[in-house]
Amino acid sequence: MKEYRKADDSITMRLNRSTAQFRDRDRLGLGPKDSTPQDEACLYLWKEIVENWKGRMRIINYCVDVVDNVMQDRLKGVEGTEAGLDAQLNLRAKLYTDEVLRNQIHNEITVEKIIRQRSIDGTSQLKPV
Repeated sequence: MKEYRKADDSITMRLNRSTAQFRDRDRLGLGPKDSTPQDEACLYLWKEIVENWKGRMRIINYCVDVVDNVMQDRLKGVEGTEAGLDAQLNLRAKLYTDEVLRNQIHNEITVEKIIRQRSIDGTSQLKPV
């Protein structure tokens, strides 16, 4: 996730680069006539950021689903067996570990919300589509 979040961390630099690129295109007569290079740069960067956010949420949701499925399978194992005390304790320890992992992954959702808000606050000049 750290690598995917680098895009949000460098938002100002990316906006400056994007603006310069669209300004160069405008000078060459390649830009649209109905908008400014700044508007085009903002639109391009905004779309890129939103796609990045969607990709990260797909990854997080996939991880949540995997951990949830493993936990459900283990819970069925606890309920469906007449295993000895050692086996029960071992299974419960694994469930606890899974629960910790599940909480960490769910915390990623909170972190993602914070990063999104920080990116939005840092790019007040961006105009969403």
